[in-house]
This record gives sequence, structure tokens and C-alpha cells, in this order.
Amino acid sequence: MYALDNTILPFLFFKKKLKNISLIIIILLNVILSNNVFAHKKDSLRSGNFSFIENKGQWNQAVLFKAELEGGAIFLEKNRFTLTFGDSEAIRKLNSFKYKTEEEKKQKGLPDKNVTFHAYRMNFKGCNSNPKISSTNPKPEYNNYFIGNAPSKWASNVNKYKNIKYENIYNGIDIDVYEKNFLLKYDFIVSPGANPNDIIIEYEGIEKLKLENENLIIITSVNRIIEVKPQAWQNTPEGKKEIECNFKLRKNKLSFSFPNGYDKKHTLIIDPVLIFASYSGSTADNWGYTATYDNQGFLYAGGNVFAVGYPLTTGAYQTNFAGGNCDIAISKYDTTGSFLIYSTYLGGNGTEVPNSLIVSSTNELFILGTSGSSNYPTTVSAYDQTFNGGTNYTLTYVLQYPQGSDIVISRLSADGTNLLSSTYVGGSGNDGLNTPWPLKHNYADEVRGEIMIDKNDNIYIVSSTQSSDFPIT
Repeated sequence: MYALDNTILPFLFFKKKLKNISLIIIILLNVILSNNVFAHKKDSLRSGNFSFIENKGQWNQAVLFKAELEGGAIFLEKNRFTLTFGDSEAIRKLNSFKYKTEEEKKQKGLPDKNVTFHAYRMNFKGCNSNPKISSTNPKPEYNNYFIGNAPSKWASNVNKYKNIKYENIYNGIDIDVYEKNFLLKYDFIVSPGANPNDIIIEYEGIEKLKLENENLIIITSVNRIIEVKPQAWQNTPEGKKEIECNFKLRKNKLSFSFPNGYDKKHTLIIDPVLIFASYSGSTADNWGYTATYDNQGFLYAGGNVFAVGYPLTTGAYQTNFAGGNCDIAISKYDTTGSFLIYSTYLGGNGTEVPNSLIVSSTNELFILGTSGSSNYPTTVSAYDQTFNGGTNYTLTYVLQYPQGSDIVISRLSADGTNLLSSTYVGGSGNDGLNTPWPLKHNYADEVRGEIMIDKNDNIYIVSSTQSSDFPIT
């Protein structure tokens, strides 16, 4: 071991595969730490990655599909849509605080870690209780979720789709949900003979609802959403025919009117458009920390993601953005870096940050990270399944470890769908955090560490510890 201002930098050598791991040697002669990659991911809507992710048990059972929106998310359920958004200006202040000088921090003070979120629901009033709900146009990439230490809650090969269809939500009426030009759209398809007056959308949990310039204005505590005056049309033997269509609002219930009528012998399409206009235009951030590649040239990026969870109630609610919302996110891309193959999420009830990645000769991905979670996902044969903890530590104002931290090492299968091995490593102090100021010069220096493997896929890591009882042999 090598000591620097009371922080120990351990060099650990693990036997192959993390199974029946034994600590062979702890020696540090020279520490060379890799440069972590810094990358600020664009939000999913603006980058064109809008998709509906199926629920395979990783979320609340009421959720069928989830899509990330600008500053929030939409959850598609059997008889309703649930939308939730965060105060993007407050999130921006939190994320930018770490880049301020010490003088600026003293002058402006600490921003509030408790960020306001607001959830509301669009209930399809009087709809059929069991519409047929299907997904179409699958995307080639998929997600994997290893959140918490209960394997029953893990989900792999989670598919993503471009279109969701509700068949017979009302008698003879379907809903198509999709994205077009980075905007969320949901079309009502009214079959010949069906009654569009059956469609009633009841808004629950909003602060104000009004019609303005023929548009529907939805006001929450954190943003303003606009549903643009709906377009409607029919495809007739003479071609496409535009139908005059207006919103009709009675208290919190929305329906549609057709002042000039329409031809009931042909299908009617009603096409509203949602525009999310946040007060600041900013969104929650995902940040990159590390990257690597394999022998075939596939690319891997490791970062953290601030997840938007399913709201159990509507209206405004507080979330402590400084801990418990940040999981490790791993993305695998093709050799050109243009196409996403999979995304895998790892985490627990605290803060996780990846430090380093390496790919084995069999294309299994090894992840070195720092965790503040008492339920980080571990495997049965792990070296240590128990969170050892430490003392309260603030990595940045956003990323905090109130119960201390441990080093974590995880191994993913080549396709990212299986967590093959995963373990804690640590003692009673903080592990995996570079706390002395001489070690912090650049972005992410606080969690800088390195994982390497030899030709036999034995694992070597370099990290930091403040534990006097760090496991040694």
C-alpha cells in the first residue's frame, strides 16, 4: 500500500472471474491512473433517441411502457398516461454548482438539494377496462436493468419501440402513441360508426388548465405544457379531407368538437401534439466518466444517469437530487460509434459512479466503480455481498455518499444481459474516493481508479481507501 495524506491507494489482484475471489497481493509501486472521458449526453428528445421502453418488472407494475421526455418522463398505463417533470432550473443550478469558484460559492451560497418534481395524469374517462395494447417498430438496441440486490427485480433484453397502440380504448376507437419531429404525439383513430364524443381525458394533479388561442395550456409547479389545437382528417375516395376540430374543456375534462361535422362512413383521425415548454429549457444531466473498447472495435461508455422514477401520487413532490437518484449507465456502440447496441443500468439506493472499464478476451465487460448503496447488485459467489460503508462524504454537491462508500467490481456478459459477477470491496472507512486535495485536479478526479486484466483474465484494480481494516492478505 501507498499512503498519501492518510489515504491509502491499494493495488488489488483478483483471481479470474470474481468467483471465490481471493486477495492475492496488495502492493503499490507506482500509480498510473487513466483519464476518464467527460461527455455530456444530450436529452433523448433532442438527440432523436425517443423510444418507449417496455416494463419487464424493473418499474412499478402499473407501468406498461416508459419514455424519457425533456426534463421528465411519461409512463403509459392501461387506462391512462402519467407524466412527471423536474424543476429544470433547480437541477441546472445543482449541476453547475461544482464548476463555480470558491469565491462564487461563498457569494451565492449553496443551492437547495431538494428539487421539486410534478406529476400529473391523463385519465381516459369511461374507457374500456381492458384495451389491447401492443408495440410496433422495435429499435435494434435494448436495455438491461440491475438495480438493487434482488435478482427478481432485474430485467434483461428490455425492448424499445417507436410506436404503441391502444386498440378499442373506447368502442371502435384506438390510440396510436409515437414520436414525430421530436414531439410526443397520440392520435385517436375513430372507426366508421364510432362516437368521438366518447373520448374524455380527465386531467389529475395539474395546477391550472385552460384554453388559450385554441390550444390547451397545462400548468404545473415546474413547467408549462402546450397541447396544440388538434388537426383532424379523413381519407376518402377523393383524397385526404381536413376536418375542423377544436378542444372542448369543462373543468378538468377535455374532449373534442367538430363544428362542421364529418363523414361518419370514413375513419376519422384526431391528432393533438404535446409541446413541453420548461421554464429554463434545460434538462437533467447524464455525465460520462470512462470508456473502453474490445478486440472487435466495439465501443463502451460508462457514466451516471439521474433516473426519473414512477410517481405514486400526483401534484408537486420533493426529491433529494443529491443522492439515491444516480446509477451507473453502460452503453455499447458499434465500431463506428453511430449505433447503440445496448444500455445497462447498475445501481442501488445510493449514489453510484463508474471509474474504469475493461473488456476481457471473451468480450465480457468489467466495471470498477464507487457505490454508496446498501443494496448494490451483487452475485451469490461474490467476494463480499455486504456494504461496509464509511463516513458522510460529498463528491460534488450533487453526488453525495451520506453512508460512506465502497469499491464495487461488476462483470457483464458479452451481450450485457447477465450480471455474471458483482462484489463490494472495502472496510469501515470510505473506499473508492480520492479525498485528499493533491489528487483532485481535473473532472472526476474524486473517483479516479483503474481496472485491468491479464491474458488469463485475472483482475487488477487500483483505487483509494481510508479504511484501516481494508481487506488484505
